[in-house]
Amino acid sequence: MFKRLSLAVLLVCVVLGGISARTAVADSAPPLLPPRVAIDLDVGTEEQVELTDGSKAVVKLLAVEETRDPIRGAVREARAHVEINGQRAWLVSANYRLPQLVGGVQVDCPVTQALNKDANRDAWALEKAARLRLWPAKSPWINPGTFTYPVRQRWFASSSQMANEPVFVDASERLSPGKIYYHWGLDFGGSEGQDEVVAATDGLVVSAGTARLDGHENTPVSPRYDVVYVLDARGWYYRYSHLHTIDPAIKPGATVRQGQRIGLLGKEGGSGGWAHLHFDIYTRQPSGRWGCEEAYAYAWEAYQREFSPKIIAVARPHQLVLSGDEVELDGSRSFAAEPIVSYQWLFSDGSKAEGPKVRRRYERAGYYSEVLQVADGQGRTSLDIVVIIVIDREHRDRLPPSVHVVFHPSLENRAGQEISFKARTFGTQEGEERWDFGDGSPPQTTKSDGNKKPLAPDGYVELKHTYQTPGVYIVTVERTNEHGVRSVGRVWLEVKPANTAGGGATAALTVGTALAGAPVAMAAAGSPSDVSAVSLAESPEGPPVVRLWPGTAPGEKGDIGPEKIEPPKQEPKPIVRITNVTEPTITVFKPPADKDTGAAVLICPGGGYSILAFNHEGEDVARWLNSHGVTGVLLKYRVPRRAGLPKHLAPLQDAQRAMSLVRARADQWKIDPKRIGILGFSAGGHLAAAASCNFDQRQYEPIDEIDRQSCRPDFAILVYPAYLVEKDSLAPEIRISKENPPTLFIHAADDRISPENSIAMFRALRQQGVPAELHVYGSGGHGFGMHENGQPVNRWPDRAADWMKQHGWLNKPE
Repeated sequence: MFKRLSLAVLLVCVVLGGISARTAVADSAPPLLPPRVAIDLDVGTEEQVELTDGSKAVVKLLAVEETRDPIRGAVREARAHVEINGQRAWLVSANYRLPQLVGGVQVDCPVTQALNKDANRDAWALEKAARLRLWPAKSPWINPGTFTYPVRQRWFASSSQMANEPVFVDASERLSPGKIYYHWGLDFGGSEGQDEVVAATDGLVVSAGTARLDGHENTPVSPRYDVVYVLDARGWYYRYSHLHTIDPAIKPGATVRQGQRIGLLGKEGGSGGWAHLHFDIYTRQPSGRWGCEEAYAYAWEAYQREFSPKIIAVARPHQLVLSGDEVELDGSRSFAAEPIVSYQWLFSDGSKAEGPKVRRRYERAGYYSEVLQVADGQGRTSLDIVVIIVIDREHRDRLPPSVHVVFHPSLENRAGQEISFKARTFGTQEGEERWDFGDGSPPQTTKSDGNKKPLAPDGYVELKHTYQTPGVYIVTVERTNEHGVRSVGRVWLEVKPANTAGGGATAALTVGTALAGAPVAMAAAGSPSDVSAVSLAESPEGPPVVRLWPGTAPGEKGDIGPEKIEPPKQEPKPIVRITNVTEPTITVFKPPADKDTGAAVLICPGGGYSILAFNHEGEDVARWLNSHGVTGVLLKYRVPRRAGLPKHLAPLQDAQRAMSLVRARADQWKIDPKRIGILGFSAGGHLAAAASCNFDQRQYEPIDEIDRQSCRPDFAILVYPAYLVEKDSLAPEIRISKENPPTLFIHAADDRISPENSIAMFRALRQQGVPAELHVYGSGGHGFGMHENGQPVNRWPDRAADWMKQHGWLNKPE
């Protein structure tokens, strides 16, 4: 006999709920037939099913399996082996899975009996081995226009707990006897008292806080001060839980419209102390009892309809392992409108891997937040963060602490906009949170309460942060417990250019967001001859950009194409790569007036003299210098290499001109002309070294009064410099004398650009009596710049600041 959920059955379900269909929703709204049919099967049984479009399917349940962890014995993955219309497939039960096409039918498996039997609550009303849901091949998963994403935030903006995932965010993956809390609804982590919760559907408010409509006593409705229930035209109950506040318009008996505000996301009730929306749907299940309706597919489809994302990375759910065990990280469920061409993983220790699935061994206990970045052929990227909880094999009772990090707003952020960041640590009250905002700004510390009182209004600590440069940023928050076990929490966000009156942005802002391959908009503030008209008070459009040359730069022939940003490569923190630079500029980043020391540093990004890594070796460096009261002068020098000329000639001309220009405008820009240094990375490190060694040999004919100013840097900082050594001796342009400025070298021993580059020049300077200091870190690779990779080399900015202080360059004028 064929099964079909008819309109009559729907009406019966609503009447069983104790309320008529007419009073369940607004008078004009007819009852809705959901596009799916649900069936429960035992292993070895089959059923003929009529779908909602009248088509038919023969469904068999062949087997049910599960994978359990060796620590708690919790089900980490449940699978149903099905045959539909003669085609066989394995279905993973919920846990961030979407329906798949089998035998010409869309099907998923919300729950199996293994999950239901072990759980601390019978939420699913499952009485057989597994539940299956079936849709016609081309059917939407939820009626179009009847369901919206229930919280106003970006997809995966924070931690989440979806159906069948053992709860973990509040450090609850602990060894304990008894049942396991497998989550049955959807938990959307968010910012307490800030993220807006909205009605997913039109419907009738049957419960708000402790008040409830009469006639709903024998339904899923269970009033609580922080909970709202809504009944829709499908006869489904929707539960919104842990609300910080409930909107005054949400009262029992009121009708709500899809997208209407329900309240603000919070951590009230039985939240465990972490801020999130717990979102449930309850409907009559095949057993005849009220049970949970798995809603991940509905939320996914609603988000797709509302925001039309072109690409979404998916690396969840979290995993729990013992130290020394190997883990498979899986990003293969990521979505893209066009084929995904790359998967890159960035791990908490700074190492990387590529591929949709990678295997990794964790030797030390901890709470790890690992980053997946996916990209399509158009250069569009998306990130996701997956948590790996590693328990000490010798101390299995010691659960690592966890850190929940959130930010608001998350749907759109722009340069210059203040953003709220919050965090709370769970599982320890020792230590402090250490924050890294990923933009080169100084780390900050906070101390949340460690969830001592889960409902404490001030349980989360809050910091405000403003990004000055567009880009994609990873925010990292760490805290270590009394056993030395570290917890790392992360979120990622995209910062778009600041809104401007003319719809444009300065080059400093455009660089961060221009489309791959598109020409970079040049917003020069005028030629050096009239640069006196340029104010260095930073405007909403960003810091001023000044051309170096009054006309065409020396030697330019017009044979280089238009300036552009190269298509991004795959890295968790995308690098802005500029090439085809023919009009070199400086961008002047001034520190706040009350912090200004009068010192300045000319910044030379790296890129092999082919491109300029303009954010993590440029703009981020300028902001870091600003934090120490130093004016950052970002040099956009000419690349790529000019045919027939030494690789560094045109860039060195630009660096010398820039150094003279800054000195020429020192009074106007409130800079001490005797405290102007230079800092470079990789090829930019070579350029900074060449500028330090050739100040007595200007590489172009002087053209105006600016060139009367010295182009000698007062000090130099060379970070993983390249090209300093040729055939076991210093390159010809690295001319060492007693007149060279004091120099600091930063390098990593495992850099593919050998640290011998730094060591050779360091020794030569010391032999001439020039103050020089060398730091070679054990590991860190090449190109780390201002990016955090979890290694000691990331502290190089602190060492550089100490070095500048030691020599007096950061002393404020009397």
